[in-house]
Amino acid sequence: MTEKCSTFWQKARRYPPCLVRIMARHPRGRLLSDKEISKRGKISVNEVLLLGSALRWDVTLDVMERYLLACDFDFENRKQMQRIGAYLRKQPQWLHLRNDDDWTHRWLPIIKRLAAEAKGNL
Repeated sequence: MTEKCSTFWQKARRYPPCLVRIMARHPRGRLLSDKEISKRGKISVNEVLLLGSALRWDVTLDVMERYLLACDFDFENRKQMQRIGAYLRKQPQWLHLRNDDDWTHRWLPIIKRLAAEAKGNL
């Protein structure tokens, strides 16, 4: 039986920066703040906000790497990618986002854009 392997770039297309952002949280806990991601990745809060709403990786590899590491998102960690894929296939409820004050104004529109983008790519 052959195992289907995705390349790094296929994963980058499958997991855009806005999805990485909404998945960024403390282990089994609350959402990472923009300031936490900024500090961890040594990128500006403005860059975190821009990437957090972007559907494409229109940044340098250096910024992409720092953002991914700051969000604890590793395309090359097979176990993590399987767990995230399984979570997304279950039609997640996004409870860690629903409890955030920005649910209606920030997170819900991003989720709707991701869903629309996914529909368009079918």
